[in-house]
Amino acid sequence: MDKTELRDSVTIKDPQIHETAFIAPGAHVVGDV
Repeated sequence: MDKTELRDSVTIKDPQIHETAFIAPGAHVVGDV
């Protein structure tokens, strides 16, 4: 499997992160958000 191929069970969503949350530079959102 290439890195650009995703399984049918994978869903890509826009995360809902509160505007006051601290997000480290280069951080990745993983899991259910």
